[in-house]
Amino acid sequence: MQIKDRVLSLIEKVEFDLKDEEELIFILKRRLTKKEFKVLKAEALNEDIEKLKEQLNLDDNRLNSIRESINKKLNSSKVKNEIFKKD
Repeated sequence: MQIKDRVLSLIEKVEFDLKDEEELIFILKRRLTKKEFKVLKAEALNEDIEKLKEQLNLDDNRLNSIRESINKKLNSSKVKNEIFKKD
């Protein structure tokens, strides 16, 4: 799975096509914290989440909190305006 696919799976209302992968990553790095981006990327690439939790010193509650924050940010109109292509 690519980051683009993971982002699409988290957005509640898809309005347009997402921008290309490279541009999307650039935007996400600006809009998400470093930990949020690392979690999103790890999940998109099916990396070992337990290993990531250890590297970032996260417990289950903190990981869930980060996931919720990612979801909230991706569904905000501000971020949606940046990540979707406007034809």
